[in-house]
Amino acid sequence: MPATELLRLVLDASHDPGTGAPEVKPEDLTDALQMIVPIRRSIDSLEYHAISFARKAGLTWRQLADALALESPQAAQQRFQRLGDRLNETTGRQDL
Repeated sequence: MPATELLRLVLDASHDPGTGAPEVKPEDLTDALQMIVPIRRSIDSLEYHAISFARKAGLTWRQLADALALESPQAAQQRFQRLGDRLNETTGRQDL
């Protein structure tokens, strides 16, 4: 079963366990989970660079917190820092 189809199946089953979904092999599940890793990395990078660009464009941490549905400017700053740290760990780059 293709990993994308498996991910859709998992999402559907999580909302409605009685879907009568086909039997899923453990290796299919691990393939689907492994597929999520690069997707998460891409989303983290996109978010990090969007925040960086927004800050350079003059948006405040309050505006970013509101846009990201976070409680405070400090939470937005912490998220930005965590994203940078996580991207540095996965890419080995120190210039993010």
